Amino acid sequence: MAALEARAQVVMGDPFPVKLTPVANVSAVVIQFMDSTAAQKLGSEYSLTQVISASTQVYGEGTLYHLELAVSKSTSSTQPTVNNYTCKVKVYDQRPFTSYFEMTEFYCKLSN
Repeated sequence: MAALEARAQVVMGDPFPVKLTPVANVSAVVIQFMDSTAAQKLGSEYSLTQVISASTQVYGEGTLYHLELAVSKSTSSTQPTVNNYTCKVKVYDQRPFTSYFEMTEFYCKLSN
């Protein structure tokens, strides 16, 4: 049974489990690029307000960035309001080898 569970975990989960490496300097150029790119891909109505945390993971032939971002979104109503969100985003970057770059997942939670 344990072998079946392990096989299911590889098939259903991460086939190349590698530990995450926290990024000490979230203001590093590459992290800022990933964060601004992720915010742009969320939509033009979102703006990045803060990088909360960042980690990297070697994945295949590239790097998977795990980002936690504070973003804001303005509503376009007669009385505009600003909603603040905490977003968890993953960006896959294979650019040293190819031009492949993709935001693979994101989840935002209202925080105000």
